[in-house]
Amino acid sequence: MTMDAGLAAVLGALAGALATTGAGLATGWSTREQARIAARAEHRRQRREPREAVYRDFIAAVTTVREIAVERNFEAHVPGTPVRESQQQRRMYEALSAVRDCWLSVALQGPEKISTAASALEQHCRRIGLFYHWNEIFHHSDQVVIVGMVDEWQIKDDELLRSVNEAVDSFVKIAQEVLDDDGSI
Repeated sequence: MTMDAGLAAVLGALAGALATTGAGLATGWSTREQARIAARAEHRRQRREPREAVYRDFIAAVTTVREIAVERNFEAHVPGTPVRESQQQRRMYEALSAVRDCWLSVALQGPEKISTAASALEQHCRRIGLFYHWNEIFHHSDQVVIVGMVDEWQIKDDELLRSVNEAVDSFVKIAQEVLDDDGSI
């Protein structure tokens, strides 16, 4: 069977049209995918910058609580250190308030794993604040202090500070993972 020239021309034109349509569809799909990838990258960049600032502020607030607690810890063991109770307590309460405010920002920015780590860290700071408050009362009371109680309080204070350090390390590690996530996985 032979093909006449007219049928060959029609089939050739049809094949060319299909190839051109297929190439156009492939080009259109490729362009949409590139635009989607670029939009996703821009979206991630726009989310990353505020998250980084919020995470940094949270770490700074927690660090302030930790520093105030360490200062108090040091001053409590230096004989003759003047009592600046109201100043120190005010600084601690302000620092704890900043931690709470920053924690809320971190929780809202997310993602969930960083919010969970921030919640744990905020709870550690609250424990330090509570311990700090009772420690102030304990060290400035007129009651007779049993020597063993001072050692017990010091051990508890050290444990709290150590737990905050560990929680900060954990938070920083998770924050780095979150901030490094480029969405490629």
